[in-house]
Amino acid sequence: MKPILALLAAAAISTAIGATAYAATPRNRAGTPPSATELGLDSSHAAAWEQLRAETIALRDAGRSELRERLRQADAILADEHADLRAFSADLDSDVDAWLARSRDLRARKLAFFESLSDSEKANVRNVMRERLARLARLRSAFTTLVQDLD
Repeated sequence: MKPILALLAAAAISTAIGATAYAATPRNRAGTPPSATELGLDSSHAAAWEQLRAETIALRDAGRSELRERLRQADAILADEHADLRAFSADLDSDVDAWLARSRDLRARKLAFFESLSDSEKANVRNVMRERLARLARLRSAFTTLVQDLD
């Protein structure tokens, strides 16, 4: 009986160590742009890309935060029988327009950056983009299946 307990204890410890190692492993958050290393950029372009990447993450996070706040506001406004939905809608449109303008500016700078890359770097970037699009297609398919299963 003691060998079985020792084996179970060893298995539990191994599992705990493995789970801890997995939890400590950095993983790509959904929607996070790839790093310069993942894109295969040389050192002359890496710093510029990392700056664009940081701006992309900041813009995404700001948009998500704003959306969460707006959803809270919408709930409070809809609970008020005298709510000014027109004012809320106009304010929301203004915020969305400002976010879209920042997004378009960032995209234009990313395109200019892409155009500055060597042919081999462009090929690397295109391959990474294709892999990400394939992943999005798989996620969309899985989500569609899930939604259909809920009906």
